[in-house]
Amino acid sequence: MIDQQLLTEYSRIALANDLRVLQGFRLGATDREHIEQLLAYMDPAPNTTWLDIGCGFGEPARLMSEIRPDLAFRLVNNNRFQLDQVPEELPTWYADMHMLPLEDCSVDGAMFLFSLCHADEPHIALTEAWRVVRPGGKLFVFDYLRAKGDDYVSWYYLKARFLSLSAMSYLCRFVGWQFDACVVPQGSDAVFRSVFEDQALYDRIFDELTPIIWWATRK
Repeated sequence: MIDQQLLTEYSRIALANDLRVLQGFRLGATDREHIEQLLAYMDPAPNTTWLDIGCGFGEPARLMSEIRPDLAFRLVNNNRFQLDQVPEELPTWYADMHMLPLEDCSVDGAMFLFSLCHADEPHIALTEAWRVVRPGGKLFVFDYLRAKGDDYVSWYYLKARFLSLSAMSYLCRFVGWQFDACVVPQGSDAVFRSVFEDQALYDRIFDELTPIIWWATRK
């Protein structure tokens, strides 16, 4: 289980560096440009409601709402410090991604933006997302993919584990999602790298990872 005190400490460092979008890889030069590109990949249907699982400070959902006012968002996070930073206009729940406090089939889509890597049990987190998304609804994941190596260092320092492509597609099918597609996006990790004090450690953690975007549909 992720250490909430450690996560809060990292969150304070992020805010001190004016980082409100807690995603290690960026698709644009500014937060807004990054989210615009992410929305283009996500391509949500008009007038749909999305659950942001592990929402961080809520900045991605806020910007998505600003860019696409037709979209509605519900936010879940199990870190109170992060949740306290979410804009008041966005509905939030203090809850764990392994036990979502929403009714079955109550949203049109669910997204994990650099949060699935923190799941203790990814198959349970994906099952819960499947449960709350209506049939035919969508799953959108933006994270790192493990290209090689193991998660020993990333778990020790970041409490994060990263799926391989085969594990990712298998878990989707196992819990009932139809794995649709994946893509390696173009962008940069320069912003996240710039606030990481130990550059050698950064390389040890991230040199074996590849940014990935993937989609699935609830059967």
